[in-house]
Amino acid sequence: MSYKSDIEIAREAKKKPIQEIGAKIGI
Repeated sequence: MSYKSDIEIAREAKKKPIQEIGAKIGI
């Protein structure tokens, strides 16, 4: 699994629920 930068996560956070972002980065 590749980790995304904070900027990429922030961009996706605007498109997807926070839960999905957290799941992707393993939080």
